Amino acid sequence: MRPSKELGALTEVGVTGALTVGVSNQCVFNTYPGNLSFNYTAFSATTQTSTTSFMLRCSSGLPWTISVSPNPAVLQGLRYTITPSPASGSGNGNTGQAVTLTGSMQAGQAGTCTGLTCAGTQAHTVFITY
Repeated sequence: MRPSKELGALTEVGVTGALTVGVSNQCVFNTYPGNLSFNYTAFSATTQTSTTSFMLRCSSGLPWTISVSPNPAVLQGLRYTITPSPASGSGNGNTGQAVTLTGSMQAGQAGTCTGLTCAGTQAHTVFITY
């Protein structure tokens, strides 16, 4: 058997017997998450949030979960968490599923910034388990 790019199918080339073709289940990013950005003032009275979304495509019926690391995290002395929504699901094949990551920086934190403004970055890893 050999693939035929013109027909999109397998064509016989003198081989006899049973043929088994397998496709492994998988999950892939259709699009990638962007950055989360917080504009936090020391001792803020309200929780600050930031969101980013991405598209996840998993084989039909394949159960999956998402986690983020590190989580919780601290940047400039400010603690925050990142929550995926949905955090789990079941693959629906080619159409993909939207997942949102929501960062939450709790109210009432002092932080460690000693100037008028400070900036920092923290890399995170999004894990898809299936």
